[in-house]
Amino acid sequence: MLKEKILKQFKIRLAIILIGIAVIILSLSFGICYRLVNNKLIENSEKTSLQVFQQMENTINLVADQTEKIVAQLMIDRDVLNFLQAGNENELSIINNHKALIKMIDKVIQQNSFIDAIVLFSEDGRKGGSSLHKTYFSLIPKKHPFIESEDYQKIIEQSPHFVWLGGYDRDYFYKNDADRISNHEGNKNLVLAKTVPVSNNQGIIFVMLKEDIFRAYYDANSHYDYEVSIVDTDGMKISSVNTSNIGEIIPYIEDLDPLKQYGSMRYRDEEKDVQVMYYKLPKYKWMLINEIPMQVYINDTLTIRNMMITIVIITIVIMGVFFSVWIIRYTNPIQNLINVMRKVSDGGIDERITQHTKVEELEELNQQFNNMLDQVKFFMEVAEKKEHEKSLLEMQTLQMQINPHFLYNTINSIRWMAVMNGADNVGDAMVNLAELLNASFRKHTIIWEIEEELKFVGSYTKLMIIRYGTGVTFEIEVEEAVKQYLIPKFIIQPILENSIKYRKTDGEVLRIHIQIYEQDRIHIVVKDNGDGISKEKLDRIKDRLEDKITSEDLDENESIGLSNVNRRLKLYYDGKYNLQIESNEGQGTEVTISIPKLKLCNL
Repeated sequence: MLKEKILKQFKIRLAIILIGIAVIILSLSFGICYRLVNNKLIENSEKTSLQVFQQMENTINLVADQTEKIVAQLMIDRDVLNFLQAGNENELSIINNHKALIKMIDKVIQQNSFIDAIVLFSEDGRKGGSSLHKTYFSLIPKKHPFIESEDYQKIIEQSPHFVWLGGYDRDYFYKNDADRISNHEGNKNLVLAKTVPVSNNQGIIFVMLKEDIFRAYYDANSHYDYEVSIVDTDGMKISSVNTSNIGEIIPYIEDLDPLKQYGSMRYRDEEKDVQVMYYKLPKYKWMLINEIPMQVYINDTLTIRNMMITIVIITIVIMGVFFSVWIIRYTNPIQNLINVMRKVSDGGIDERITQHTKVEELEELNQQFNNMLDQVKFFMEVAEKKEHEKSLLEMQTLQMQINPHFLYNTINSIRWMAVMNGADNVGDAMVNLAELLNASFRKHTIIWEIEEELKFVGSYTKLMIIRYGTGVTFEIEVEEAVKQYLIPKFIIQPILENSIKYRKTDGEVLRIHIQIYEQDRIHIVVKDNGDGISKEKLDRIKDRLEDKITSEDLDENESIGLSNVNRRLKLYYDGKYNLQIESNEGQGTEVTISIPKLKLCNL
């Protein structure tokens, strides 16, 4: 119950983590997309503003060029020159001159609807001019405040070039006490000024252009929330969609890049947050400014934002359902695996995962788990089989534990009977047999030194010589240093017995050579010149050595003793040994055993 609760909690945590990751990714994607859309809108606004600015520049250039042509004509007009150089003329001449001048100015204004007024300033302080609304002349020399302004100095310094000024009220030049900028919407003007040299005097012609002519143009090409303005070199708005802002100094004039003709920047303060597009008019040293509230972009992206939020919510719901199905798809096979593992831990070694899953990785995991259980069961059966074999060997050992004193006494009795009857060879045989039995029963251990193994082999070979006489010879070649190493008991004798079994049948002497030497391991080689073993029998013997067949499958004439040696070597050395048998029929047999080096001090 606790494990099921833990798995359930794991599912919930996994779902929360996956959904959380999805929400984070979607939120980041939403933020990035929203920012990209917003930047794209700003980029499109910049392109649109640039097109409007360029069209406005063309319009301003057309009006300016036409205005400069008009000023050029006024500079050579006789009535203008007469007014600027008036001296001691009589009053009638002056009045006639003024009438002619007014008539000429009114005609120019009527022919050019963008002109609001034309005003003349003489160097001695006289001024006069006309518009469709008012005519004004002052014959009394009196300096106007404009004479003290920076714009006047600019006109004088740049003479004889045209100078463009902005932000002047029409009545400013008519009155000595008029404000440069008034609140009368129709009185806002842009001014083209030009000096006129007359005799020893110098006058100035002011052609005042209607500000609303320009405003009407860019007002028609801008959004109702945009504020398009013309700004002079001081940062003052001299023309604007919002006429109440004419005369206002833009606070970001210093932040505009002086090296760029066109650019864009964001300006934000406590009162407004706008994207500013600017375009410089080098000829007039003005700038066209378009202030777009950031709220416009927010409103434009509001629909997109709401749509994206809806998509995100729907996506999260879909992903929640998907992740739930996905989690169930993965956790159910895991739960099944856990259940099988519990049964296995309780002893159900035959349990297997039979439920298939469409998840390739989990299917592979289930298959590997089943394979592992198959291997565990196999090794358990092998271990059980070995334990059974061990029990049989112990039973056989117990059955063979005959009282050695009884055997010794019986053999000694037979030996003395043979000696008394003159059968010395029988007596010698009894002596060697007693030594063999003594070696078997003297020590209840499974290993001894090679030297003791050689003594046992010596007794056995003596018996064989007594039995076969000169028909068999033994040659033992052993390095002195190897005699101290340990080997399992009775390893060599079964091989010798096997060689004698396959001795020569043609009466030729059987020669058996025993060699024991040391390299990285202990090597025992038993070689004979007997009849050898047929290939069929040799293959069966090798199969038995490799456990491909059992001892029961061998004929009693086949090498059961060699199989016994192999089994004991395998049990003792745990596979870290080598036993090879090579034989050719009619050419003898060679058996080689390689075992690790062991001494009593190593045990």
